[in-house]
Amino acid sequence: MSSPRYQLVVLGRYPSFVAREDPQVAVEIRVRREHRLANVGTLTLRESEWEPLRRALEDRIEVDVVEWPGRVCRVPA
Repeated sequence: MSSPRYQLVVLGRYPSFVAREDPQVAVEIRVRREHRLANVGTLTLRESEWEPLRRALEDRIEVDVVEWPGRVCRVPA
């Protein structure tokens, strides 16, 4: 069995009502194992939280980050 491959799809950035200088980011998490692609869930977090999380994930696992509206129909093999 091959190792899973992850994809983080940035769905959008939105103004925050709580911290107006720190926008919200919606991120969809997908995983591919062999020929199956699954949507794991969606995170909504502050931009200041997203960037450190993104860097940490990219340093530790094989992950593709896709900025919407980029093409997201499949995870590269």
